Amino acid sequence: LNVNIKGFDLYYIFNHKRFSYPAAFSQSTCQKRSCGSPLIGIGYQSHHITLDHESLQERMNQHLDNRFENFELKLDSGLMFNKIKYTSYSLSGGYAYNWVFAKNWLFAASLSVGIGYKKSDGNLRKDDSFFLKDFNFDDFNFDGIGRFGIVYNNMKWYAGASTILHSYSYNKS
Repeated sequence: LNVNIKGFDLYYIFNHKRFSYPAAFSQSTCQKRSCGSPLIGIGYQSHHITLDHESLQERMNQHLDNRFENFELKLDSGLMFNKIKYTSYSLSGGYAYNWVFAKNWLFAASLSVGIGYKKSDGNLRKDDSFFLKDFNFDDFNFDGIGRFGIVYNNMKWYAGASTILHSYSYNKS
């Protein structure tokens, strides 16, 4: 199995003199007053996955047949591929707000809507036992992106937690 993932997300914060995205999501600055800002962003991701499923099946048979004599060991059909390449481009826009609710405490919320272009292709094993005949798609999709975080930062000590939620809406017959 070989996996290679590359990507980036760039954002422009319109009210960057008063609003600090890093105060919420990288704990590298402090925000003393509540403030919000519109934002726009672009993103790119590239995933390359290769798997020698025949060699994996041979190894499973070698090492596990003695332990499971009454069972026939088979790979899941979703693992029967040699190579998959997935690429995604996106544009997004939204609003972010940092709420300073107590001294040294910050709660951040960011909501964005994005449009993306996703392209994928892969060479999967194609036979009657495999229900997905190909893994190729090339289409636009919409995405809702929510980022939430809570941070304590007194310039000597900091702690925080954050999450990113996506509502991918990709449909293909």
